[in-house]
Amino acid sequence: MRPILEAFCDCALAPSPRVHGLRTYLPGATLAAHLDWPDAWVVSATLCVRRNASLPPWPVALHGRGVPRGGTAVALREGEALLYEGSRLWHGRPQPLSGEYTGLFVGFVPLDYPAHAGLATRAIHAAVRVVKAAAFRRYRGH
Repeated sequence: MRPILEAFCDCALAPSPRVHGLRTYLPGATLAAHLDWPDAWVVSATLCVRRNASLPPWPVALHGRGVPRGGTAVALREGEALLYEGSRLWHGRPQPLSGEYTGLFVGFVPLDYPAHAGLATRAIHAAVRVVKAAAFRRYRGH
């Protein structure tokens, strides 16, 4: 996925992705709109691994700057992927799933990120790292 996502973002990506999956969702499932962690999921891909094509699709809703007003929804067929900026665009699946759906989720960060990003992005990135480090220390009992 890295070469495909590098072409998508027109940037070099760190060699180690974050991968979540395979995840299977059951009938009635929804996914709340969210932003991905800005220190780990800057350039993302959601891959449809398996879905029942005879049932209605389970589209990914996207909202944010650069997306048409009111958002957009993208339905994937098996073998297709949605490429997007996971830490910048709100995304989720508010429509309840009719059948079963299996997906795989991959996220990368650009090389030297966030050094070349704007001030707000660098501040958010630093704050997230501090919060995650504190949570990890608490979890580990330190």
